[in-house]
Amino acid sequence: MGETAAGFQVGVQRSVAASPAETWELIVARPELWLGEGASVAFAEGERYVVPAGDGAAGASGEVRVVKPGDRLRMTWQLEGWARPATVQLTLLESGPGKTAIHAQLEKLPDADAREAARGRWRKGLERLAAAAS
Repeated sequence: MGETAAGFQVGVQRSVAASPAETWELIVARPELWLGEGASVAFAEGERYVVPAGDGAAGASGEVRVVKPGDRLRMTWQLEGWARPATVQLTLLESGPGKTAIHAQLEKLPDADAREAARGRWRKGLERLAAAAS
């Protein structure tokens, strides 16, 4: 389940009480909410980022690949110990007046265990974004 020719994948979705523009501003202004404490990111294509290990979560690093303000963010995501990076895409969709659905899709995960861990980690991250948007 969740396995493709390129590896494992998982999607997580959360609705927030903010417009897509407001949600985007929260995503770029407070990356620690969804990436992890201490995340350091410049949201420009080609920029590298680092998320230090903490609170029982492994550290991660990656590269920003696509930046479409108010719409989509695509980047690589590589936890410490992984041989190659996965890909994560955040997509924002207006879901009503003053509401946005955030979709996080992770692809090229190394195995089923990584898939389940990613589901939990990204679910918590989107929940923190939703709480901050309220």
